[in-house]
Amino acid sequence: MLRRLIQSLFILLLIVGCGEDINNVNLEISELTATDSELIVEGTVSNTGTSTITQPWYVEGKFYADNTHTTVIGADTDSQTIPISPGETINWELSISSSDLTISGKEVSDYPNFSVSSLRVFK
Repeated sequence: MLRRLIQSLFILLLIVGCGEDINNVNLEISELTATDSELIVEGTVSNTGTSTITQPWYVEGKFYADNTHTTVIGADTDSQTIPISPGETINWELSISSSDLTISGKEVSDYPNFSVSSLRVFK
């Protein structure tokens, strides 16, 4: 029950947003992987601005049941501890396991066609 409440609060914070968005970045997804124990998304973020993004900064995104982006099944945030200068690119990774799912009684293996969207970079 407490775990479900914490997950719901996390999703609410993700939807409402926390932290200041960082503009002048290019976020790209390079790979989606579904295993029996995790859903993983990998990608890159490029600093397209004129100033360095100092640490810490974060990449976050929502996981959806499929590519219709209507059913949110979880979310994750990746903390970055390396500054990126203008023109630089860095890799990021988000993942969720069955215990992170917002739908009780489901496993990540129930979502082989998951998708990720609502990506943002923030401080």
